[in-house]
Amino acid sequence: MASCIETLEGLRSGPTVRTYSHTLLTWAAARRLDPSDPDVAVWGAVGATLPDLPAVAGAIWLGAKRRRWFDRREFCEEACEKGPFGGPDAALHSALPVAALLTLYLAPGVRERDARGTLPAFLLGWTGHVLADALTHAEDARPILWPLSRRRFEGPISYWDPAHHARLVSLVEHAALLMVAARLFSRNSSG
Repeated sequence: MASCIETLEGLRSGPTVRTYSHTLLTWAAARRLDPSDPDVAVWGAVGATLPDLPAVAGAIWLGAKRRRWFDRREFCEEACEKGPFGGPDAALHSALPVAALLTLYLAPGVRERDARGTLPAFLLGWTGHVLADALTHAEDARPILWPLSRRRFEGPISYWDPAHHARLVSLVEHAALLMVAARLFSRNSSG
């Protein structure tokens, strides 16, 4: 299995973070869970954003450390794998912590404390991000069962690598984002 660094060797372009897609698509889907409570959608979007926060913090840290632009190879190596944000990045992209929290939520007495249902929206947003990444990261996948296993599940497609259908993935992804935007625009302009 190739690491992010090995995948980028010799490539002219590499992965970028698509946090905006995770956030907006989850927000739109979560709005449908409980249209009467906008907080449910917000917490779903927060859960979908959470796994990418170490990469964003790593990029800021690396930029401050280098005080210059850095290339994608440096970013993958220092911000997402080895640097101080590598462990949190792996943990938040692992299915294990979110599965443990979902199991805990189902325990007697816990669900009743969350009367508004924001916690399951948060956890479903997080779960959706982990699953979407598992499917759309081919050779640059993160270890899905970290810390129990460092084995990387290579998804069938890639959101950035043309060798793994990136153009089609980007087209579908951005078409979905445009549909969400059009729906919001039509609702706001009609009412």
